[in-house]
Amino acid sequence: MNQQAPTISQNDPTSSTGTPAENTCHRVSTPLNQDGKRCNHKIMVVDDVPLNIKLACAHLNVVGYNNIITETDATKVLALVYQESPDLLLLDIMMHQVSGLDILEAIRADPNFAHLPILILTAATDRDLKITALERGATDFLTKPFDA
Repeated sequence: MNQQAPTISQNDPTSSTGTPAENTCHRVSTPLNQDGKRCNHKIMVVDDVPLNIKLACAHLNVVGYNNIITETDATKVLALVYQESPDLLLLDIMMHQVSGLDILEAIRADPNFAHLPILILTAATDRDLKITALERGATDFLTKPFDA
């Protein structure tokens, strides 16, 4: 897919610690799952808290997923979605630089990603926020912290 990704302006050029946000986009290779099978679906995990990404990847590793793309810089997510065309997007909704809702809305505006499953990662319990996410095209929610 050779399209130019839409952009979202960055509201805050620093991370929550006041230092420039570090790009931690990387691929994680995992061993075979317990059944000896590889899961080759491409999963993108987006969260501005690196520990949350590590936890999500650990859970995905346990079940054998070996093609995980991660990103902590919300301003780079749309371009990465266009570049990688993931099979599933796990998206934090409350990020400092750009709202996960804005990213969700931008992705859903492109018909090429109309069927991309987008699971919202959230610790929020606000019912209205969840309704808004569903109205903007979220597929479902995963509540943080993650259970084992």
